[in-house]
Amino acid sequence: MTRGAFNNNHAIKIKELTIMAFGGLEMWQKNKFSDYPFSIKGRFSRLSYLAWAGLLSLVTLIVVMINTLLVSRNISAEAILDQPPSLSYLFWPSWIVLIISFYLSNVFMIRRLHDLNRTGWLALIVYLPVIGFLFWLYLVVAHGSTERNRYGRPRDASVWEGIFGLVWGGLLLGALLFFGVYAVLNPGIQHFDILSVFLKK
Repeated sequence: MTRGAFNNNHAIKIKELTIMAFGGLEMWQKNKFSDYPFSIKGRFSRLSYLAWAGLLSLVTLIVVMINTLLVSRNISAEAILDQPPSLSYLFWPSWIVLIISFYLSNVFMIRRLHDLNRTGWLALIVYLPVIGFLFWLYLVVAHGSTERNRYGRPRDASVWEGIFGLVWGGLLLGALLFFGVYAVLNPGIQHFDILSVFLKK
């Protein structure tokens, strides 16, 4: 083999490797974006949905509690209750987190619906009285498509999603059973007052 032929073959190999490398990088970036949990373009399994929804709930609760505690250290509860409009600016961290939480909770529901091969617009059902709660239960327990559907390939839950999703799901199930049994044993109490009665005890 002449030196020119060797250099030509070497250049071709380098070109092929470069194309393969950049093509693989582009495919990896595309797959990574499709699995990005904060994007509506993708799917969520049951455990992934429970994990991210639970994490979002915890972060929101912690921020709101810290914000409330910091405000209450300088302002009495009576002042907060008597003049809420004039003091609402003190709770801007909570408002920001609540807005972000509202948006992301809808994103997670849309991804869960995609896993069920359903349009994300069905997430609006969750805001209907009674039916919304039943629809949310459906999102939690329904098994998604095992194969590729019109919204992409199945997304496997990571290790932390699996563990946290099971823990959060167990806590939700325990809470539902507790309040359900409490409501049955205390029929005279309105269902909206069950939590307040429990906290007073």
